[in-house]
Amino acid sequence: MHRDSHTSPNDTQSGFTIVELTVVIFILGILSLLVYVGWGAWRQNVADVQVKNDLNNVTSFLENERRQSGTNEYPATIPVSFPGTEGVILSGGAINSGASYCVEGTAENYPSIIYYVSPESLKPSAGPCPPPEDPMNPTLAITDWTLDELETYCATSANAPSGYNVIDFGSGFGNANGTAGNDIIYRTGGLGNVYGNGGNDVLCVGNTTGSIYGGDGTDLILITSGIGTAYGEADNDTLVSTGSLGSLRGGDNDDTFYTQGGAGQVDGGAGYDRATTHDGSTHSNYVDIEEVF
Repeated sequence: MHRDSHTSPNDTQSGFTIVELTVVIFILGILSLLVYVGWGAWRQNVADVQVKNDLNNVTSFLENERRQSGTNEYPATIPVSFPGTEGVILSGGAINSGASYCVEGTAENYPSIIYYVSPESLKPSAGPCPPPEDPMNPTLAITDWTLDELETYCATSANAPSGYNVIDFGSGFGNANGTAGNDIIYRTGGLGNVYGNGGNDVLCVGNTTGSIYGGDGTDLILITSGIGTAYGEADNDTLVSTGSLGSLRGGDNDDTFYTQGGAGQVDGGAGYDRATTHDGSTHSNYVDIEEVF
């Protein structure tokens, strides 16, 4: 008797079809990609935290270095003894002749991570260190000029910083008037007053009997001789006398006074005002001065 050898309907074939294998491979690829992306994001977050931690730690380290320096200045660069984290790159150090500092931090494998820290910031701030203030730029704080810089600029109108309206009145008679912008006014004598008017002005006055008025804006006034009184008037002004017999009167807001010789009164007026001498002498004729340094 002959028996058929064909397969019955209940028999099944083992193994995967091409379509099934493709679907499995696709799913594994998606899972691998998700794991890779998640791992990368986690590593970047860790690097971000490490950069911030190092910047927080370096602030205390630099403060300690300043106290131990004997000069009360921050180190020019980050000392090699600072125990930084591997993979974190710190750069920077002292600015403003050691009076301050700015340190940038980034991650070796993630250059897009960048923060900076300075004495003015309570915590790391995003981005690189801001550019230092340029005393030649009148839009910035002219009160940050040193006495040497001010005396250099005021020595002659040929030394005037760029960006100012230069008004060289010389020793003529009459009032010397500034514009509404940023002016540097030179007056070497004569009779009459000096008015800065608006803007951030620098008033260089010597051997005059008139008064000097800064007006609105942050003004810087230098009197080298004469008997005229200087009035800072509005905003935060700096008034310097290196030999004038006239008085210095700050007016409103927070003013700073520097005296080097001269016998006039220093009157801070309203606001928190400070005064000092550059020749080591004492000056007892202070009125409304909150701090003498």
